[in-house]
Amino acid sequence: SIDFETGTYLAPAILNIPEMLPPGVGVTPDKPANVVLIADGSDPCNSDDAPALLKGHPLLQSASSVCVAAEVTSNRLPHVAIHVVALTDGAENALNCVRHATNGGIIKSADPTELQNVVGFILGAGAKP
Repeated sequence: SIDFETGTYLAPAILNIPEMLPPGVGVTPDKPANVVLIADGSDPCNSDDAPALLKGHPLLQSASSVCVAAEVTSNRLPHVAIHVVALTDGAENALNCVRHATNGGIIKSADPTELQNVVGFILGAGAKP
């Protein structure tokens, strides 16, 4: 079974996507990219257990920090689609803005076999124009 843990810092992960991709990828239509974001809930950046570094980041101070991070990343990398695989209903609801901001998709999947199939499908789908 899937083990759900607390502390999935999604907004910082989304903001770090440009640093995780090779230079130039996602910037122009000839170098699109797909990113798969697997999430089990909403972003706890403002919670008491969040690292001090995250609590001080100006982009991560609102309830919609994940949405802001997706918008910022989409502006930097307009040809990167972030596809959300939501492991819970809460994740699906909280991260709908990520797929809208980046022209990605959102799929709910809690079964490990289904999850493997979904990720394989997304990675083979190619970025949307």
